[in-house]
Amino acid sequence: MRNASLKIACLVFVPAMIGIEARAQDAKIGQEGISAGAVRSVLQGQGKESRIGTDGSGDPRVYVKADGYDYDIFFYDCGAGSKEDRTCASYQFFVGYIVPDAFSQNKINVWNRDHRYAKAHLFKLHSGDNHARIEIDVLQAGTGANPDALFSLMFKKIMSYSKDFRVALGCGTNCKQTDMNQVNSK
Repeated sequence: MRNASLKIACLVFVPAMIGIEARAQDAKIGQEGISAGAVRSVLQGQGKESRIGTDGSGDPRVYVKADGYDYDIFFYDCGAGSKEDRTCASYQFFVGYIVPDAFSQNKINVWNRDHRYAKAHLFKLHSGDNHARIEIDVLQAGTGANPDALFSLMFKKIMSYSKDFRVALGCGTNCKQTDMNQVNSK
């Protein structure tokens, strides 16, 4: 009889505890994450043009113009709500360029070695053009970091790295950007 009572208690309380843990994790993301609306506010405070859209999976995406180039910010592990207010645990900066055929994977490897926090990729687009892109992934939830301060710091980093990357590509201020509709970035 005692074993039967223990089994029933486990069947009732364990799923309830799992549900409580899942709700607690959602609440933690809500308290420590970042929203596309907050990112847009930070960018507007820096005098940058930006707009909020969604990516292919319905998560928020911020488009921003800085230094004459387009940057995309993708959001991941998002809670419920509007695309502006949905709190997300992490985000990714993304910028891509069309590159000459002569640009080698070895140059990408050297760039990756020399630029901590970012990663560069080289591949062909659907159009047949060679494409190189850099990304920085940022985890916000659970870090205890101020979302606005961390975003500002990492946005400065992607802009600096993007400039370095354009120099490495050999196009400096005349790089042709990738059509983001041809890139599967999420």
